[in-house]
Amino acid sequence: MASGGPSSATRLWALTPEGATVRETTGLAVNCTGAETASAPTVCAAYDGVRTRIVTIDPRDNRIAPAGWLPGRFFPHGEAAAGYATGWWNTRIVVLSLATLEAVEDGNDGRARSVAAADHALGVAIPRGRHTTVRLYTRP
Repeated sequence: MASGGPSSATRLWALTPEGATVRETTGLAVNCTGAETASAPTVCAAYDGVRTRIVTIDPRDNRIAPAGWLPGRFFPHGEAAAGYATGWWNTRIVVLSLATLEAVEDGNDGRARSVAAADHALGVAIPRGRHTTVRLYTRP
């Protein structure tokens, strides 16, 4: 006989001048990151044990839109330029295109610890002892 543990739910709230309302409820753990600007969408990811489902939330109307899914776990982290998300995907730090779900990895054998996406460039921070090397790339 199997016994279920305590269940949990994630609630996504819309906060407006009129008050707060629950927009969505899921049994999955959801991780969200803010955007570079107030008009860019928030990116949220929910891992189901096999794949990560990715959605965006439009700040103008709080509309939740599916962006797609990735195999394995993607954990969004940090702010990125519109159309991109940064985070960890299967233990590698990546910049993710929300339009194509293509992940751009830094080719530093997993040593990169931070990544950022701006309008025309990507930046990657790689710790090296007591120093950090920052590499800049033209954004694809």
